[in-house]
Amino acid sequence: MPRNFLRSLCASIALSWLAHLHASCATGQENTTPALIRGKAYELIDAGSKKLPDPVIDGQKPRIHTQGIYVSQHSLYVTGRMEREPKQALFLRFERADLILKEVLNLTPISNEDPSEKLHRDHPGGFDYDGQCFWIPVAVSSRHSSTAMIQVCTTLDTDLNSASSEVSFMVDDHIGAIAFDRDKKILYGANWDTEIVYLWNRDGKLLNRLPRSEFLGGDSECALAVQDWKGLPTGGLVAGGIDKRPQGDPLQSRAVIQWVDLAGSQTPEFLRLPDSTAERHHATREGMAFFDQQLFLLPGDLGDSAILFRYRVKPLGK
Repeated sequence: MPRNFLRSLCASIALSWLAHLHASCATGQENTTPALIRGKAYELIDAGSKKLPDPVIDGQKPRIHTQGIYVSQHSLYVTGRMEREPKQALFLRFERADLILKEVLNLTPISNEDPSEKLHRDHPGGFDYDGQCFWIPVAVSSRHSSTAMIQVCTTLDTDLNSASSEVSFMVDDHIGAIAFDRDKKILYGANWDTEIVYLWNRDGKLLNRLPRSEFLGGDSECALAVQDWKGLPTGGLVAGGIDKRPQGDPLQSRAVIQWVDLAGSQTPEFLRLPDSTAERHHATREGMAFFDQQLFLLPGDLGDSAILFRYRVKPLGK
């Protein structure tokens, strides 16, 4: 288990790229000018951005507060909270080719199926896929609350309406993001601001409970509040989130991507992404996904001119 092994490296990027990104996002076209965000072990190469259409649900276009994303060969999956009353925890699938919304699952009734509890869980989080099922946390919208860990079992790129959904286990805390370690078959859960990282097996047995400083490293260089994270096909995790250090450099971006080597045999990669002039949010404010050596970011809300950013991930020294 990693202990205090975090090394930081702040990435730089040309201001001219930001101006170009703003122009391309405004038109909804792919940005084809490559820009580099270089670290010690990886570099990110800008591969374009696309504006998502406003989803239509029950004949209306509600704002859906993005929480997590997952990318497969043909689909973009998104979790979010519908902000009109009554607020609902939604799971959406878009076709990647044309970004058309295909299906929407309402996870709110599933997460609140116990009538004896007078709680309303409507806050989904970052999520992951274990090869058979999505693992999606749906919590009460407060820091110290409770979470229903929902399994949505389905084959990727197929109709979500045919998926089976159920609460796998409950957690007495607000879990904001789940990642699945494909090597060890372990679920990693980050609570509100990632003060604690929980480890469970897929039966819901608690294996460990670690403070952020022990799992991700000391807070002197970055107090990473994970917004979304994913298990990597080659092992380890990649996390996107916000640097919550109260005394951080005000000129330094708080948008952070971190590669976590769970074996502790390599120095994990830590990158800061510049804030885009095309978005009102930090690049890693909400959804992050990794697929086919590409990193995807969705910081904005659906129904509010959300933009999906894409980077090619290139390992260095290989």
